[in-house]
Amino acid sequence: MKLRIYMPFAALAIACLAQADITSYNAHTNQVCAAGFYDTSNSTFFYPHFNGGSPAWINLNDSFAASGVGGKADYDIAIQAADALDFAGPYALQFSGSHHGHTAVQSAADTYAWGENFTDQYLDFNLNTAGTVTFNFAAAFAAVGYTNNWIGIYLDGNQLAGNVNSYVNTVNVGVGNHTVRMEIQNEAETGPNLPSSSYTSMDADYTVLIQSNPVPEPASMLGLGGLALAAIRRRKRN
Repeated sequence: MKLRIYMPFAALAIACLAQADITSYNAHTNQVCAAGFYDTSNSTFFYPHFNGGSPAWINLNDSFAASGVGGKADYDIAIQAADALDFAGPYALQFSGSHHGHTAVQSAADTYAWGENFTDQYLDFNLNTAGTVTFNFAAAFAAVGYTNNWIGIYLDGNQLAGNVNSYVNTVNVGVGNHTVRMEIQNEAETGPNLPSSSYTSMDADYTVLIQSNPVPEPASMLGLGGLALAAIRRRKRN
């Protein structure tokens, strides 16, 4: 008898959920490779800067000898970042991203040099009902010499974590527009008061799961209430 009573409740509850709670979403990735040096012997400053789209490899490998500076700084910088939409529906979507890059710098004793690779990944989405955002982030890095590795995980402009090897967390969000941002940077420096060569690399992968909290529509809730009363009366008669 219970099976006859409760099965219609479940079917009706599923049928009366709102049509779409995640109404829009958009993902994009920015990548940058940059390098520069300052020659203290003649006060020469050089700063090349390279931008690239996603997904793509960006490589910077130049001794700068052709620029007439005697090859006092050498760089090997590469980055590959990618983003993908794993699945998307009216009540849930999952976005995944990755960053794989390295930066190697060496310079003469009288020259400061630096290089970096940088990834900025965004996921914008809109919710008609409250929901949750679940982060699953993992990274591994290596560093030799003078380096700076940065990881930033943000939601709606608020930093949730920084410089972590792993981050797993679920955050509640309300109705409206939201933005997830993942920021990853690898930087290496050399110079007169620093090591003559430095190297850093990082491999990071993550997923972001967006889930809404679907609620039955008011008219359907009235229908559920009437069905519940009918079921109670039937049980009393039996």
